[in-house]
Amino acid sequence: GGLRHKMPSTAFTFLIGAAALAGILPLAGFFSKDAILVGALAEQPLIYAVGITAALLTAFYSFRAAFVPFFGKPRDKALYDQAHESPRMITIPLWILAFLTAFAGLVNLPFVLSLEHWLEPALGLHEEPDLILELAAILISAIVAIFGLIMAIALYIRKETWPRTLAKPFLGLQPALDHKWYVDEFYMKFIVTPLRSLANWSATTVDQTVIDGTVNGIGKVSIQVGNWTRRLENGSIPTYALSILVGVVALIAYFVFAI
Repeated sequence: GGLRHKMPSTAFTFLIGAAALAGILPLAGFFSKDAILVGALAEQPLIYAVGITAALLTAFYSFRAAFVPFFGKPRDKALYDQAHESPRMITIPLWILAFLTAFAGLVNLPFVLSLEHWLEPALGLHEEPDLILELAAILISAIVAIFGLIMAIALYIRKETWPRTLAKPFLGLQPALDHKWYVDEFYMKFIVTPLRSLANWSATTVDQTVIDGTVNGIGKVSIQVGNWTRRLENGSIPTYALSILVGVVALIAYFVFAI
């Protein structure tokens, strides 16, 4: 906590990003979120209800992510004393992104640049929702974003003990929440470990025994056949005579028994 005093540029730009994620007007995040919510409200109110609930939670956790490290009191003085602002090669891109986050959404306002109409030849026309419906969705979206901000201020700035108080009835769920509902453990036990065992078995048994054994076995057989046939081609007349005799006997036996 309290890092805004040590890292003012990072704190301010992070706060702008959090406000944009929350959908605070007139930041860029408001316009992108509003377009989705207006379309959902016009087509399917149930999807809109899910979206506006997600928008409330997004506003809450975005400001929570900004308030916990940068506001309030330091929780570890030793770490707080070591904190410092990032170098310019980090803060300058942050300021550029913060500027775009603050003003990029305005390019889509009517009578400004109307970017969506400029792109209509490429993207095609689409039906605009009713003006009253759009204004209502904008108002609700703005209220939800502000309410998420108020919740974060109330819980993490004005009364920092509230989160622990609210968590007391759910202490039984704490281990599951700490382990993210054991998703990583499940993934490791039932997916990663079996696949790793299969890979090890393939590398040792299949690759070294079956594949390497087959390839090496063919090579050894070829060498043995070569060694055996080489003895027949040794330049010795008795060996050639014996070979001819064996061949003649084999032919005679074939014709006799074939007939």
